[in-house]
This record gives sequence, structure tokens and C-alpha cells, in this order.
Amino acid sequence: MRALLGVETSVVLQNPLGMLDPLLRVRDQLVEGVVLRGGMDAAAARERATGLLAQMGFSDPEAIMALYPHQLSGGMAQRVATAMGMMPRPRLLVLDEPTSALDAGVRVEVLRAFARAAKEEGTGVILVSHDLGLVSHFCDQVTVMYAGRVAEQGPTRQLLQAPAHPYTVALLEASATLWAKRREPLRTIAGAPPNPSARPPGCAFAPRCPRATDLCTAQRPPLTAGAGRELACHHPHGEGAVAA
Repeated sequence: MRALLGVETSVVLQNPLGMLDPLLRVRDQLVEGVVLRGGMDAAAARERATGLLAQMGFSDPEAIMALYPHQLSGGMAQRVATAMGMMPRPRLLVLDEPTSALDAGVRVEVLRAFARAAKEEGTGVILVSHDLGLVSHFCDQVTVMYAGRVAEQGPTRQLLQAPAHPYTVALLEASATLWAKRREPLRTIAGAPPNPSARPPGCAFAPRCPRATDLCTAQRPPLTAGAGRELACHHPHGEGAVAA
């Protein structure tokens, strides 16, 4: 893993300030890792850091490089953390809930900067998020997971417009939208996820699923490909169903 992390793969965590050393300037933190790992010399690293900050939407990258982490806003820190993740030119960038602590308006701005930078760098991105609205605008493929297992995955538009797994359906029903009726309570998913160390023998979602039968509680459904997606469910919804 050490041979991959920070070289082939980078991770940007949910709390960007947790990635940054409060005692070092942004400049030093962007440059240090790639130089120590032998990816480039200090001069090339500084040039790349300046370019990445510009790609992330900073009009004056040199000024940002001179700042300490406490001088950054949440959105600025998130973009700096992403630039740091992209410094070694990784093939894969993992963004773990990168906008959860940001205001709604800033979220879109930051994700656009992520997408633009990744496209220019040729980097693949895995976005881990509970915000299906943002996912629908920025992701080509969606994988819905429950209790650490894949429930359903496929092209974003197809999966979100015609969800087949009951958990995907429940997630979409529980998402706030501008078209929801006024004063109507937001729908929730009854129950709680299982303990990861003591999953039930069948489908992990069965105790919370309105479509569950004895088959669901006794036998774990396989992940089956078909109808343009992959699905793990004995009793899927609608046209997106995959024949088991």
C-alpha cells in the first residue's frame, strides 16, 4: 500500500484541515510529500503546486501558498487538500465526503474545481458521498453500498431515474428536493444498519426492507449483472430489475 498511496493513489479526507499541519505554510505542505517520495525536485514541485492551485480556482496561487491552514476558509482548505492529493499525478483520487462541511453554494463550486482539475490531469475520481444530488451532477457511474457491500451499481442517470434495489429507492425517497410538498416530513428509513462484525446471513438490508421475504433473511443475494447495471437483490423494483 505504501508503494501506491501518494504515488498512484491519493485520498482527500472529509475534514481538509485534518490533513494539513497547522505549523507549516501551504507551500511547504504541497511540495514536501512529492519531493520526499522522489516524484520531482523542489523547483518542479513548487511550479506544479502553483499550477494546481490555479486549476482549483485561486486567482492568486502565490498568496495562497504563503498562508497557514488557520487562514483558510473551509472551501479554500478543501481545494488546497485536493491540490495536495493531486500533486503526485495519481491515477486515482479518492474524495471522502469532500463537501459535507461546506455551505450549499460552495459545494458546487468546489466540486466543479475537482472535476475540472481531474479532467485536465487525466485522473480517475471516486467520490464517496451521501448527497445523491451532487452525485447525480458529477459522477458517470454510481455504486450504492449498504453494510460494506455493493447493493446496486450502474450508469448514474439510469440508476437514479429507475432504481431497482429497495435501499436505493429508500435513499432517493429520503433525499430533500425542491419539489417536496410544503410542511411534509422528510421520509426516513426505519431501523438501523447491522453491526459490521455481525452481519445477518441473508441480505443485510432485509430487516429494514418492505419487500423482504424469508428468502431474503436466509440467503444473501448475489451481485448479478444485467439490464445495464449490477444488482444484489432477490426482489428488485420495476424495470431496472435484474433476473437472478
